[in-house]
Amino acid sequence: MAFTYGGDPANSSREAVRFWAGDTDTTDQLLNDAEIDYILTLESQIFLAAALACESIASKFSRKADTENGTLKVWASQRASTYMSKAKDLRRRAAVQSEVYAGGRTKTNKNNLDTDTNDTQPGFKVGQDDNPGTDVESKWDYNC
Repeated sequence: MAFTYGGDPANSSREAVRFWAGDTDTTDQLLNDAEIDYILTLESQIFLAAALACESIASKFSRKADTENGTLKVWASQRASTYMSKAKDLRRRAAVQSEVYAGGRTKTNKNNLDTDTNDTQPGFKVGQDDNPGTDVESKWDYNC
């Protein structure tokens, strides 16, 4: 089970996920590299990937029982709850970081969007009900 963290989250998606999920302690490893790499295939946005990592960590703690042995107490349920709360916070942060794209603001950009078959097309367009080859205006007398 490989675990790497070099303390440079700005230059590695895996380290960024570890940083935001709080899984940076090599003596208390919560997720291995392969698990984080898998999470990054599901979600490329770092905050959302870190939220998935926190949910995964929470699920690990939720399987464990709270234990008490004299003065030593281990509350796995509290750790699970804390990681779920952290996941919610990371999802809020991701929502704030979201970018809004307003396409078609120039004629060239609009024409490029219209011809891009991979781009999501609008539900309605000017002229969508036009009948090619007919002159609609000449058939109707609007001056009644």
